[in-house]
Amino acid sequence: MPGDEWDASADAGPAHRAARVERIKSGQAHGLVAIGDGRVVGWCNAQARSRFLNMRRYATVVDDPKEPVGSIMCFLVAPGHRGKGVGTALLNAACDKFRRDKLHIAEGYPTTNPVKRAWETPWAEENYKGSLGMYLNAGFKIHRQLERFAIVRKQL
Repeated sequence: MPGDEWDASADAGPAHRAARVERIKSGQAHGLVAIGDGRVVGWCNAQARSRFLNMRRYATVVDDPKEPVGSIMCFLVAPGHRGKGVGTALLNAACDKFRRDKLHIAEGYPTTNPVKRAWETPWAEENYKGSLGMYLNAGFKIHRQLERFAIVRKQL
């Protein structure tokens, strides 16, 4: 869905899930999953920054489009598994994958100045990109602070 048609309400969840499954099956979306108790309990959308089409809209975010950067766009952790290190494990696995892919920088975009909207679930906007604390604890440094989010980086 184009950004101007994005519906983040709970009612849109099934449509977003179906679209993501199709993007994964077609090889257009890459990421990592966390397995717990024989089930998927987490997902991290992480791949080379150059593969993310939505980064074109954020020209001010990208210092040099040719840099070998791996971008971590979002996390999804099942409710019963939140606060148990699943996000951190996915973040570390993303960095390991970037190293294997010969990417020299890992980059994330945690929200630091959230804007509340009536339709948002509490904490959804703040945490779906990972918390700033999670990145800092994993060795990332703030590269640049923008209005609503920070660009954090880790040399790999």
